[in-house]
Amino acid sequence: DFYNIDPTFTLFNNGSVGTVPRPVLEALIGFEQEMEVHPGKFFGLIGPRMTEARAQVAEYLGATPSNVTFVTNATTGLNFPIRSLQL
Repeated sequence: DFYNIDPTFTLFNNGSVGTVPRPVLEALIGFEQEMEVHPGKFFGLIGPRMTEARAQVAEYLGATPSNVTFVTNATTGLNFPIRSLQL
């Protein structure tokens, strides 16, 4: 019940076409609806919302917000530390 996926379907390729948990999908839909109502206000709030989200993630991880960043996907996130290695 945590995912909207058809229970008779077995998904093996969740790296490129995976589904998201229902609470994440509901939050995404809420953001999209908010953006449709007032795009200017929505985009004006992105900075403060991202700052707050970084602070919450940092607290959860026991880190400082300056050591937390968001990336577009897992591949990008893994490439940052891998490419910084001096091999």
